Amino acid sequence: MNKELNQENIHKDEQKYKTIVQNANSIIMQVTPEWNITLFNQYALNFFGYTEDEIIGKNVMGTIVPETESTGRNLSAIIEDIAVNPQKYRNNENENIKKNGERVWVAWSNKVIKDKDGNIHELLCIGNDITGRKIVEKELIKREANLSALLRIHRHLLDPDWKYQYYSYILEEVGQMANASRSYIFKNSLNSEGQLLMSQVAEWCAPGIEPQINNPDLQNLPYDSFPYWAEMLTSGKVINSQVKNLPDSVREVLEPQSILSILVLPLTYKGKFSGFIGLDDCVNYREWNNLDISLLQSATGSISLAMEKRRVESDLKESNKRFAAVMNSIESVIYVIDMDSYEVLFLNQFSQKIFGNVEGKVCWKHFQTGMTGPCEFCTNNRLTKDGQPIGIYRWEYQNTLNQRWYQIHDQAIQWIDGRIVKLVIATDIDELKRTEKALRNVNKDLKARLDELAVLNRISRTITMSSDLYAALNTVTKEIGQLLNSSHAIISLINPKNNEWKIVASYTSIENEPSMVNIVLPDSPMAKQIRIEGKSIFIKNAKINKSVAPLRSLILSRNVHALMVVPLKKPGKIIGSITLTLTQKERSFNSSEIKLVETIAGHIAAAIENVRLLDEAKKAREEAEEANRAKSQFLANMSHEIRTPMNSVIGFLSLVLDDPIISERQRKYLSSAHNSSEKLLELLNDILDLSKLESGKLELENIPFDLHEMIRDTVQMLDLSAQKKNLYLSSDIDNALPHYIMGDPGKLRQILVNLTGNAIKFTEKGEVSICVALAEQEDMIHFSVSDTGIGIPSERLDTIFDPFTQADASTTRKFGGTGLGTTISKQIAELMGGKIWAESIEGKGSTFHFTAHLKATQKKPVREIGNDFISLDDNESLSKFQRCFKVLLAEDIEENIILAKIRLEEKGHTIIVAKDGRQALEMFQKNELDLILMDVHMPQMNGLEATKKIR
Repeated sequence: MNKELNQENIHKDEQKYKTIVQNANSIIMQVTPEWNITLFNQYALNFFGYTEDEIIGKNVMGTIVPETESTGRNLSAIIEDIAVNPQKYRNNENENIKKNGERVWVAWSNKVIKDKDGNIHELLCIGNDITGRKIVEKELIKREANLSALLRIHRHLLDPDWKYQYYSYILEEVGQMANASRSYIFKNSLNSEGQLLMSQVAEWCAPGIEPQINNPDLQNLPYDSFPYWAEMLTSGKVINSQVKNLPDSVREVLEPQSILSILVLPLTYKGKFSGFIGLDDCVNYREWNNLDISLLQSATGSISLAMEKRRVESDLKESNKRFAAVMNSIESVIYVIDMDSYEVLFLNQFSQKIFGNVEGKVCWKHFQTGMTGPCEFCTNNRLTKDGQPIGIYRWEYQNTLNQRWYQIHDQAIQWIDGRIVKLVIATDIDELKRTEKALRNVNKDLKARLDELAVLNRISRTITMSSDLYAALNTVTKEIGQLLNSSHAIISLINPKNNEWKIVASYTSIENEPSMVNIVLPDSPMAKQIRIEGKSIFIKNAKINKSVAPLRSLILSRNVHALMVVPLKKPGKIIGSITLTLTQKERSFNSSEIKLVETIAGHIAAAIENVRLLDEAKKAREEAEEANRAKSQFLANMSHEIRTPMNSVIGFLSLVLDDPIISERQRKYLSSAHNSSEKLLELLNDILDLSKLESGKLELENIPFDLHEMIRDTVQMLDLSAQKKNLYLSSDIDNALPHYIMGDPGKLRQILVNLTGNAIKFTEKGEVSICVALAEQEDMIHFSVSDTGIGIPSERLDTIFDPFTQADASTTRKFGGTGLGTTISKQIAELMGGKIWAESIEGKGSTFHFTAHLKATQKKPVREIGNDFISLDDNESLSKFQRCFKVLLAEDIEENIILAKIRLEEKGHTIIVAKDGRQALEMFQKNELDLILMDVHMPQMNGLEATKKIR
């Protein structure tokens, strides 16, 4: 029983162990002494990108451990050594590799698991990702290397044993600092005509880069030939560019040298331009960053100074007579002392300005303070061996007398009397030390500015791209609060009715503190000052400050010691504020932080104003669209209500005109009334079509029809109008066009009638022609109507398709019309998937084009007679189906009933009348009918509903 219980407990412990291992946030791996993987927890699988089947049983080498690191270290040997000497590698860091080939750094803790005999059974390895730390270390090493290189450059330049080849060492340091392919120095000179020239005098090249030092084309180049170069460098500006972006005159010189990118820094000393240092990148297109340029400018400044110093030293060597004068002109501490007595034997004038004239006196009593004997750092014992000079000893020291830093070159030399003395040259490098410190501060400040810029970019993107303004503002408060390390960040908006401030977004750095969103803040003296002056306010001692007294309960509950309030401004008005608080007494906001928040406030205020304007625009658009829909519905209703009695008027006028007993005078009057009614009906139809198009209610049919027949019928219908004006109306149909197509023949005919009717109307003599052909796009047909009429002025072509528009007012007076035909045609053409346009020459004629998407079909047009669908051939007539029908007329308007009965009964048909849909349904059920004529708008039951029930 106990044995079973123990086994059960062991099993539970095993399960707990496995659960802990699989859910750990570290890499946990077990391997055999041969480094075959026996356990790989879930975190390890996710981290390295393997599945359990892919990794278990595999050797670590070649899966998660590369043969060698990027640094060149042999990992295979280390892996073997771990198994032999596990204690040595209890903790180690090495580069690993993921399944996708990505290199990562992991810190491993390795523990040996032994069997009962003390032999190594397995190794337990626990790892953590340290890749980020390694990247930071690498960057720090790079920066330290650059500063070290800068110091080495300065030491080379300050070396009194200067040799010309030192330029190569300096250029190598500069080139490696800038990660360049080539670095070089050009010095300036004047020719006999006083023209400024440049010549290359020194160069360093990376391995594999072709040197240019012996290139004759780079000697005595006149600056006049490179005006861009001269303008930039003589004004002390840096050239930092990809070569392809430089002027042609510069590219012609640089491109043959395989230069892709170039950085040029002028060498100036006391405002005098003496040459330049250039750096080439022959591998990459790029531009150097500001930090690199700042470091390189420090180097070029020292090189400029050193070049000037070398010139001075050259002059000294040329004339011993001027030795003392030159020595005294050097702004370095130079003195000579006796190495036994410490007596000052020589002191240049620069030193005398610092220490006074102390020649003949003991150096340690006057060069330092508080000394009771020779200086502890005295270098005498470093300068000689067996009584003879052994070279220069270089060191740096901060003098206790003036607290300035000096780079000191100590050397044993033979004095004029033959004894060995010490020559000391101490160069003031206090400026350099300050520069180094400033560089460190600049680097720190640069990082802070980059962080601020990144936050500003994120805030700008959040505000401009978010569809939810208040969610975006909450994100912004968090960004601001974390950036400025504030306790709270709040965005409030003013209620203009009562000057209360409502918090719409908030952030708190204090754990479990409730949100302040929707809290309404009462007006306060501080808030009033913000509204009136529109300036930012910083308040210390917020708990006792009277200007925020109405907010004291909130301030005390949140333990706020200080706060900054920045107004949200739109032109002429304060709409709210950003408030940042501090709970630490020692913390404050500086001016740059306030300016940063003011910048962010500008973005937020603009975003809030944009949202308001967009809401207003949306509301205005919706109101306009609703008004347009109401207008279109009104026009449709009115057109229908007017058209119904108009049809009766036209119908009864036609009846009277058909009566042979009326007089010619009566016939003339009635014809005029009939024509006017027809024109009015045409106008009403146009208005109705336009209103349907504008309201989106016009729907196209998609039925088969004969395109050729439709064109011929249209020409035949309009030919009488053309003949009345002695015009020739013709049509040209491309033989490649199919006969049968799918579409809306009625609306297609409407466009052709509108355009052809206009062509006839505006043409006094000549011809009108209709052309139809295939368009370039698939299933697209191109129609055109040309005339020899009055034409359209070019400035009016863009508006010819606008509603109620003709060429000019005189056209309307002379030819009549509303100008709706082209508008309707345009909208129908676009509804058919095409477009419409016009070409015209004033006085010579016009051509109106339109296209329509009309797909060819094998189906023929059909007609329904009885219960059968009968297909008609081209020349087949309906006459064989004509007979007298029993017709149900469903119509509620008495005039229409009378008119329809007269016309139908004239043809011998029998008429049954129903005055609403319900009666029509009843009569259909009681009678055998051949035909039903159904009105749509009727009382009780409309025509559409009645038709559905009949079908």
